[in-house]
Amino acid sequence: MKGKNIYNTLDKICGNKFFMLIFIPISIGFLLVFSFTTSPLFVNDGMDSAVFKTLGYAILQGKKIYVDIFDNKGPLLFFIDAFGQWLIQGRTGIFLLQIIGLSVALIFIYKTINLFTNNINSFFVILLTLFIYGGLIQEGNQCEEWMMNLIAISFYLTFKYFKKHSDEPYPLKYSLLQGIIFAATFFIRPNDGVAWVGGLYAGIILYLLWKKEYKNIIQNIALFLLGTIIVATPICLYFVHLGTLNDMLYGLWFFNLDYKNAPNFFLFWAYPQKMALMVVFITFAIMVWNTDYKNLLFPTIPLLIAGTLLIGTDFFSHYYIVMLPFFALYLTFILLQANRSILIIAIAIISFMPLVDNKPIFKVGRENYSEVMSSLTNGQENITNFYQETGKLLNYIPEQERDQIWNYNLRWTGGKPLAPSAFSIFWHNKLIQCNKVTFGNNKRLTQEDNIAVHKPKWILVDHIWYDTQLIKKDTTLHNQYEEIMRADTTISTLRLYRRK
Repeated sequence: MKGKNIYNTLDKICGNKFFMLIFIPISIGFLLVFSFTTSPLFVNDGMDSAVFKTLGYAILQGKKIYVDIFDNKGPLLFFIDAFGQWLIQGRTGIFLLQIIGLSVALIFIYKTINLFTNNINSFFVILLTLFIYGGLIQEGNQCEEWMMNLIAISFYLTFKYFKKHSDEPYPLKYSLLQGIIFAATFFIRPNDGVAWVGGLYAGIILYLLWKKEYKNIIQNIALFLLGTIIVATPICLYFVHLGTLNDMLYGLWFFNLDYKNAPNFFLFWAYPQKMALMVVFITFAIMVWNTDYKNLLFPTIPLLIAGTLLIGTDFFSHYYIVMLPFFALYLTFILLQANRSILIIAIAIISFMPLVDNKPIFKVGRENYSEVMSSLTNGQENITNFYQETGKLLNYIPEQERDQIWNYNLRWTGGKPLAPSAFSIFWHNKLIQCNKVTFGNNKRLTQEDNIAVHKPKWILVDHIWYDTQLIKKDTTLHNQYEEIMRADTTISTLRLYRRK
């Protein structure tokens, strides 16, 4: 009886109208520990995160993204990183935006879960979801993180309708918001915008078709399109003004079709991870069928198709961050089914096992956790020394030539986990790489061809790549450039070349 009273008291506390403010300090604590590329506890600026920060910095410097500097993500991601650096120079402004984004996401995930279970259970599921998030996040400030914050709102709007108002027409204001969210996620990373927000909205339209609400369908599609126009118009006008609209569209969409090898893009059965996702979705569908919420199958089925087909062909754990709102709902239905079928629980647990990189999810999470703790305890001094020494090296470059440097295949410096990447070196020293950042050139030229075409004044080479046959055979590098300086650090040796 006493235990029940404590449970009821905690449930009442979790139901207080101010309780959700707790997600702000929770978000701060979580990001301080796990978003090591923006957290003030760390000095490492990461790899993908450093690319996004560099493009954000380039925007503030008046550079034309996709022309002067290139990455294959959407422009809204770079605008976010630019805005954060405009607010506060360096990484702090981005960190503050992350806190706002995650707080909002947790609030809407909590509200979604709360549609199906009580307050204390909802909070418990949030904690489990954060535990999964900690195993997936990798470095923080990833495009999936920013999309997840928006997708959480879309999830809430969708499942609130199916849980509470499914006998009514779909609210037009929801469609407007869904359209805004769809366009925002599309302009961060198109495939996830199509898969998750588009999949959810397709479920709504299918349900309205089943109800024969034809007038409501037309009205809602019109408002959805209006929402997409509200977001797309200023973004496209920005690039029209710069004269680079075609470059943006190529980098956002067409380049990625080539990069992902479009013919294989939809072959989900070729990847064990996608089969695992299929099991997750089917298990969720079974659990929904065993409840009074059978109409939830309408958004579940499009998500099943879109999520498994469009998540991608290369697998990194942070790809699954966009699925956190779904994982939270999945965990909620496991709790709801606990007294009905042990078999359902067993299938649900097993389906998580091979989810990431063909490893059990708990193993991937343990590796990510251990990397973060290792960096906190013994990696900071080496990274600080590395930035100081490479800073001395790069300061040799004259101010007017600091955007004429080329990164020769410098990805994870020294090939070590959590070691600074070349992109973090450039961002840390406020350098903007010559022409294209991550992929060299949208025609997929070799590094040697890129050097011949773009003729950078300076080239930075890491010793790991220097010792490879690729660089030894690079006649352009050896015939047209001379080594000027090198920096020896505990992490790596870097060589700086100048055009003869």
